[in-house]
Amino acid sequence: MLLIASAAKAGIIYRVPSLLNRITPQRVFIWLTIVIGIVFGPVVVYFMCTYGLPTAFITAGLLLVATWAFIARDRWWIPLPVAITFGGGFYYGFKIQIHEMALLICLFPLVLALATRWQGAITGRSKVPASVSMLVIYLILHWIGSLTYNQLMGLGGIGNVSRYYMNAFWPFILFYAYYYFGNSKYTKAALTLMYVANIGRVLIGVYTVYDPGFIYIPGLNFFPAAAGGSSDLRNAAYAMATLSAIHFCLYRGFILRLINGSVFLASFPLLVLGGGRLSIVLLMLMVLGLSILYRKILLITLFGVAVSTLVTILNLNPTLIEDVPKIMQRSLSGLILTEKHNLEVKQGTEISDQWHYRLQAEGRKRWLHSLPSILVGNGFRPYVEEDFAQGNFEDMLKTAILTCSYESSLWHMLTAYGLIGCVLYFNVVYFFAKNCFLRLWKNKISDVENAFSYMLIQSVISWIMLCPFAGTVPSGEIMNGLFVQTIHDDRLKEERLKEEEEAAKKAASGAGLAEGSDPEQV
Repeated sequence: MLLIASAAKAGIIYRVPSLLNRITPQRVFIWLTIVIGIVFGPVVVYFMCTYGLPTAFITAGLLLVATWAFIARDRWWIPLPVAITFGGGFYYGFKIQIHEMALLICLFPLVLALATRWQGAITGRSKVPASVSMLVIYLILHWIGSLTYNQLMGLGGIGNVSRYYMNAFWPFILFYAYYYFGNSKYTKAALTLMYVANIGRVLIGVYTVYDPGFIYIPGLNFFPAAAGGSSDLRNAAYAMATLSAIHFCLYRGFILRLINGSVFLASFPLLVLGGGRLSIVLLMLMVLGLSILYRKILLITLFGVAVSTLVTILNLNPTLIEDVPKIMQRSLSGLILTEKHNLEVKQGTEISDQWHYRLQAEGRKRWLHSLPSILVGNGFRPYVEEDFAQGNFEDMLKTAILTCSYESSLWHMLTAYGLIGCVLYFNVVYFFAKNCFLRLWKNKISDVENAFSYMLIQSVISWIMLCPFAGTVPSGEIMNGLFVQTIHDDRLKEERLKEEEEAAKKAASGAGLAEGSDPEQV
């Protein structure tokens, strides 16, 4: 008591331990979780013994999510870019894409963190750009407009129409959550995990090429994107080349460079194995772009000579590619600019070419049929599974048109969102990319900020080149731009804090010298 009284006289606040001040939100949450775990344990064991393996997968998934919720803290956002890199989805009578599930897994620990250990938003970042907010408002209004039109016309389809819009919404859900509560110091770890996930996707793709079959995890009802075999391998191998090149530039150790360089070289035959005609051209352009970025004149010359020689030989004698497997013929046919009428691969690409040509023509026709369509697009109509499942070309084409699935970014965006939507998207991408190019040209791929800058610039260039032939909305580009912008803002904040600390130390040192000086000398 004497100690408490003396402390009070000295102005020190002394808190007596009590049950009341021990009941904190964190402790209540931990106690509640323990109670639920004790009750839930026997239930899980019962269902595992009754229903077997599927329940074991479900339980393992729930435990992983629960564990992640406890340990994530400000790393809550990492699963989303990793999941997008790996690809795939879940099926419970309807499809849930892996990035949608990952978004829930990310937001769950974020909500818990904000509820139990609130620290407020991250400070020091620039304001949310007006272009992003304008595009989000436009997408929301467009979504409401599509749902209203479908209901008035008796078409229904609220669920699957909303799913189409989710492909445009998810990067903005991540944007606002990450912009205020995402810690950019974990972006390097996320980049490495994306690399690992991509290699796993490629390995599964190679396996399904040589042993075709649908890969499916029961219980979780999960199917990886790589279950598509060669059709997915062309995208996964190109992404592997990008990530391996980035890690080759970031890490300078001999062993690491040997590994990353080997992975990069392996992406060439894997891409040919995937049968992607456009992807093989993009990979060559990637090598050329990296050579220009690092000012390797000799490499540019050798690469130009090698590619020119290969293209010349294949165009002079196109039948050379008939000696390789058909799936590889498809990739190499993209380098043949002359008539391919003597090639066996033409029979395999004829239908694909016709499909894309008809889709683009119908997309252009649908966009231009009225002024409102030109300005705000047509929105999405419900998906009719029966028409698409029959396999009839015209029925499949009709379904693709109604759902704006043109397999072309240009016609998907113009037909669905109109000219206004395209302009708003352009403003958002331009905001993120406008400063990246100069910083990347100056610093090369020297740190994680420039690594994401490179991915942003490369994906934007690829998106522009391929928009008439492939793709949808630039969601991945917006995610990469978000990471670049926040890393840049946080770095500037750290530099300002260091400058302020140094200035304060100098001021304190100057004050100390002044106090300790001889007044006569002063």
